[in-house]
Amino acid sequence: MTVAVALMIPLAALSVPLANYGLGKDMWEVEPDNITKILYLYFWDELVYLAVLPVTKISILLFYLKIFPKREVKIAIWVLVGFNIAYLIAFEVISIFQCRPIAGAWLAWDGTFEATCNDINMQGWMAAALNLVLDLSVLILPLPELVPLSLSLRKKIQILSMFCVGFFVTIVSALRLQSLAKYANTSNVTQDYVEVGYWSTIEVPVGVICACMPAIRSLIATVFPKVFGTTQQKSDYEGISGGSKQWSFGRLNTSGKHIKVKTEWTVRSHNVPEHEESQVEL
Repeated sequence: MTVAVALMIPLAALSVPLANYGLGKDMWEVEPDNITKILYLYFWDELVYLAVLPVTKISILLFYLKIFPKREVKIAIWVLVGFNIAYLIAFEVISIFQCRPIAGAWLAWDGTFEATCNDINMQGWMAAALNLVLDLSVLILPLPELVPLSLSLRKKIQILSMFCVGFFVTIVSALRLQSLAKYANTSNVTQDYVEVGYWSTIEVPVGVICACMPAIRSLIATVFPKVFGTTQQKSDYEGISGGSKQWSFGRLNTSGKHIKVKTEWTVRSHNVPEHEESQVEL
C-alpha cells in the first residue's frame, strides 16, 4: 500500500502544471509549445495512473491472504495477483512504446515530427475495460466467504462500508470508460480530456482509501476504543497431532498500589489444518 500512496502523490501533483499550461482550454487558445508540454506531462501521468491501479488491487488481495484460510480462496487470490501484475507490465510497456520513437507521444501532434503511433484510443479502451473487470473480480472474490459469517450489526456495517467504497470506485471506472468514448473522436485534445482527467483523479485516491480502510479501522480502534473496540484476547491457532487446549495466564503483580494483570490465551486444536491457519479481526 505504501507503493500505491507513493504513486498517487505525483499523479495528483501533475494536475497542477497540466492546468497551468492550458489543460481545459480550447486547443486554439493554447500556445503550441504548451500543447507539447501538456502531452509530455500526460505521457508520464498515464504511466503513473496505469501503475497505481493494479498496485492498489494487489494490496487488497494481499490483505485477503491474511484473513481467508481456505486453500481454494488463496489460489484464486494468487491468480488475481498474477493478472494484476500482467496488467501492470503489459500496459506500461504498451504505453511507453505507444509511438516509435517514444518522443512522438508528445511531439507528433502537429505533423512536424515523424513517428509511428499505436491507436491510442483503442489502447485506452482496453486498459479501462480490463481494469473494470479486475475491480469487479477483487470485490466479488471474498463475498462467498463473508456472507455465511455470523457478525454483529456493527461489524456488518463496517464491512459493508468498505465494499460500498469499493463499488463506488468501480462505478467511477465505468464512468471514466464512458468519457473515453467521447474523447476518442475529439479534435480538441486540451479541452475534451478534462472529463477523463476528473474521473481518473477521483478513482485513484478513493481506491487507495478503500484499500487502507482495515488499517484506518485499527487506528480508530486504538484512538477511540469505544467506537471500534474489541474484547478479543490474543489467540494463536495452531494445528497439532493431539486434540488439546492450553490456557496460560500471566502473573498477578500486587506490589505497591497498582495491580497489573496480563492474560494470554493460547488455543491449540487439531481440527484446523496447518495450511488453513489464520488470524482474523473484523
